[in-house]
Amino acid sequence: MNSNGWLLDRAVSGRIRAAGFESVGISIDSPDARVHDRFRNMEGSFARAVSALDHLRDSGVKTTVSCVVNRDNVHHWRSMVDLCRDHGVRTLYLHNYKCSGMGMVNMGELDLAPDQWASFYQEALAVRASLADLSISFDDPIMAALPDFTSEGAVKGSTCGKLSLHIGPDGSITPCGFIPVSIGHILEDDFDEVWFNSPILARMRSKTPQGKCASCASFTDCLGGCTARAFAMTGSFDAPDPHCWVPDDTEES
Repeated sequence: MNSNGWLLDRAVSGRIRAAGFESVGISIDSPDARVHDRFRNMEGSFARAVSALDHLRDSGVKTTVSCVVNRDNVHHWRSMVDLCRDHGVRTLYLHNYKCSGMGMVNMGELDLAPDQWASFYQEALAVRASLADLSISFDDPIMAALPDFTSEGAVKGSTCGKLSLHIGPDGSITPCGFIPVSIGHILEDDFDEVWFNSPILARMRSKTPQGKCASCASFTDCLGGCTARAFAMTGSFDAPDPHCWVPDDTEES
C-alpha cells in the first residue's frame, strides 16, 4: 500500500499491521519540510508523512519512501538517504516526473531537461553503489540509454500494460494511472479478455519505433522509454520519451 501519510496515525498503523500488510510506502518529496509541503500544496504534510513512518515502524510494519524527482529537490535529494535511515526505512524509490495531470500543468516549472535527467541518474546510481544499508530503486525505462546500464526490471521498457493495470475509482481500467485511456471496466468486462486481447495493450506491448527511436541502439532495451510521458506529450504510444537525452542522429548538423 502507498500513502501520503496524512491520516496514518498510531491507531491506523496498528490496523494496517493487523490486516497483514507486509510493507507500506509513504510519499515524501523532499527532506526539507517547506519544499515537500509546497510540492504537495498542503502545509503540515511533511510532518504527518514522517510521523506515519514512525507509527508504522513502531507497529512492526516495514516501510519504503517514494520521492518524485523534480527541480525543487534534485539538488538535495541525497539528504533523503539520511531521512530514511533516521526513520528505519530500508528502500528509497526515486520516481521519474510524469507529464500528465497536474504534472503537465506544472511541467515548465518542475520537470528537468533531458540532459539533467541523465546527470541525475548517473549521480544516483553512483550513490546507490556506495550504500550497504539502504536500497535505492528507480522506475524509469529511459535509464537503459545510460552507458553500461544493466536493466534490473522484469520486462524491458515501460511496465504499463505489461506487469500491471490501473483501476480507477469509477471502475474503468487503464494501462496505468498516467495514461487516461480506458480499455474496459472492472465490473462490466471479463478481465482475462481485457488483459490478453485489448488492442491498445497489444500496441503498447509491441511498439513501432518512431523518430530517433527508429535508429537508436538503445531502443531494444528502453523501448522508447516511458509510454505515459510519450503519450501525454505527443498522443502516440510509439513516440520517443521526451526525457530522452540521446541525440537524434537523423537530424542534420
